[in-house]
Amino acid sequence: MTFLDRVTRSLTALVLAALVALAGLPAPGAFGAQSSGTVTLELLRQPVWHDPGDDFNLKVRITNETDEALDGYGIVVGIYYRVRTRSELHSRFDLTDFEAPGSFPIEYGDTLEPGESVVKTISDPVSESPVLSATTDNGVYPLKLSVVDSFGTPLGSVSTQLLYYPTPPDPPNLAMNATFVLPLNDFPARAPSGVFTPAEDGTYPLETAIAEGGWLFETFATLRAELERAVTREPAGRSGKQRIPPNLRLAIVPGARLVEELDDMATGYLKEVDGEVERIEEDDPNAQAARDMLDVMKEVLSSPSVQAVAAPYSFADLPSLAPYPYEIANQLAEADAIYKSVLDVPFDRDWIYAPGGRLDSDSLEELWLGSSPGHTFLEPDSLVPPENIDLAGCPSPQLSATCPVEVPVGTEFLTGYALDQGVQERITEMTRVAATRSDMQRLFAETSMIREEEPSLGDRTIQIIVPAGWDPTPGTFRTFIGGLAEAPWLEMMTPDEGLAAAGDLAPREIVAEASHHPKQPEPEYFEEVLAAQQAVGSFATIDPPLGALTRLRRNVLEAFGSVWWGDRASTGREYATSSVEEIRGELDKIGVDGADTTLSSRKGSIQLVVHNDTEYEVNIGIELTGNILVDDSELELAVPSGQQTVTIDVTALTSGIFGLDVQLVTPDGGLAITEPKTIVIRSTEYNQIAVAITFGALAFLVLFYMVRGIRRRRDAHDSTGETSTT
Repeated sequence: MTFLDRVTRSLTALVLAALVALAGLPAPGAFGAQSSGTVTLELLRQPVWHDPGDDFNLKVRITNETDEALDGYGIVVGIYYRVRTRSELHSRFDLTDFEAPGSFPIEYGDTLEPGESVVKTISDPVSESPVLSATTDNGVYPLKLSVVDSFGTPLGSVSTQLLYYPTPPDPPNLAMNATFVLPLNDFPARAPSGVFTPAEDGTYPLETAIAEGGWLFETFATLRAELERAVTREPAGRSGKQRIPPNLRLAIVPGARLVEELDDMATGYLKEVDGEVERIEEDDPNAQAARDMLDVMKEVLSSPSVQAVAAPYSFADLPSLAPYPYEIANQLAEADAIYKSVLDVPFDRDWIYAPGGRLDSDSLEELWLGSSPGHTFLEPDSLVPPENIDLAGCPSPQLSATCPVEVPVGTEFLTGYALDQGVQERITEMTRVAATRSDMQRLFAETSMIREEEPSLGDRTIQIIVPAGWDPTPGTFRTFIGGLAEAPWLEMMTPDEGLAAAGDLAPREIVAEASHHPKQPEPEYFEEVLAAQQAVGSFATIDPPLGALTRLRRNVLEAFGSVWWGDRASTGREYATSSVEEIRGELDKIGVDGADTTLSSRKGSIQLVVHNDTEYEVNIGIELTGNILVDDSELELAVPSGQQTVTIDVTALTSGIFGLDVQLVTPDGGLAITEPKTIVIRSTEYNQIAVAITFGALAFLVLFYMVRGIRRRRDAHDSTGETSTT
């Protein structure tokens, strides 16, 4: 059946339906007159863009959700005229209330039973469309697909955007520069104990992610394939069809915790199976899959078309950490250590990804603490809006936000990218759980319209960042990445390349204080995590095994992650509280005993027995509280595993019997290892002052009686002499 035959038949059916409706009679055999439910139309596949030699290549699913059979149905393809502004584009996202100026029908002779679905492919050439066949203009053409019954009555429809480029722009001169940032992060698969635990459905999330078909496996498989196509300049599409060679360039932000857990798996790991902890050896297929995954990650991140960008260890929300000094620096330092030790890929610290693009004045200063500010990516709400929001574009105020920004930080400047508000809205729609193929096409249409605002400006740069938690199907991700690589209106660049190619930078101001995140927990949550961090710091001074200490420290950093906010706050808190509990468990393995002691002189010694039931030597401090003096250097010592007798020289400050409290603490004094234990000290040495007084009194008495005796003898002698003379 020719195109003209299809149009004639469809128009006849429509005219018949209209006449019947005007006469007030039901259409003979009209579907749905007595039925309940609906017929739905779902768009499954759509090329990102078309040129005149393309077929439509649209795949749809029709589902009969009524209680009657659908006999003799069809699809009407409606093409609308090119939109000229972004506001007009937004109004044409939903075409329910608009009739297409050019359309053509496709008829099917089969029957669709109640509850049945069927997939159909629309493979007609785009050149047969009444609108597209008569235009040479590049741009966005709204498209509506409608399923109709045998009389042409619409039963359901779906709206999308057809991007038509009969004369693609020359990329080096007229295409719009674009930077795509791909953050990769997920919920930790490793519990605070260091054991990989199953999810509620019994699966192991990271094992699933790196298996064939898993999100992480498919993400890097797609990226590697597209980067290889870019190197060989091999176009996609039908055999023999000339397409623009792909040009995929992007930034990747790998989550440090994710990389760390892959490294754990690669060398063998602990796994909970049916409530028991098992050791998965290095030769296990899952351990091998982790090694393969890391190899592919290194390969992709090392590509000259990829710029590796660092992020905080737990993808923490930076404005929420700014009130706590050095916490942002701790996050970045830990991530940097993992990037270097595991990936061995250079991460330029001049570029830092602030999760969600959320920054404010305080967090920005903490981000480059003690060094010159570098570059980052900013959401619109992180920047002070202009007085007239309609004039927020650049390089011209009336245009979109398509030039890098310059933000003052002290006496220097931060440079980076600000996300366009409309693009951000499209990304949010595209990455939601219930997103459809039409939602992705709206994003591509938005970027196309930004370019078509002013096709002569080739030095503009648009920023595209998807959320770190986006979990598309492999097919969806391939369509998205392939679309970015081949879009004729976009020239993909790394962030560094985009800055180098940009014209004037837009001067902007960072907001003084970021808006409160709707899911941010109360301050008590952060205080609890900070207390756990202090406990880990004190525990470090006893010199525990490095592996255990690193795990505890990173658990606390993970508790700061915003992935735990909301319904998962209790799980996030557990990464901190369990660290404290584990520390307490280790410290409880250390104890001290002491016997009552008698000091026979002012100086003497006491003996203590320290028990160390850990499997490693520990550094401890001993606190003695009582009427004694002790040399401070004797209060810190290293205790090997087992039991050790410690002799401490002391000086009694008083005689008699008194209590001496003995307590073990961490060397920094931050944590008590034991509760105070009292031993009795008996000091039998005379007090020097009392002895002096005693001897002084005795001497006085001796002298007193000696003088008295001498006087008596003298008086007696004098008395005898006088009598004799008389």
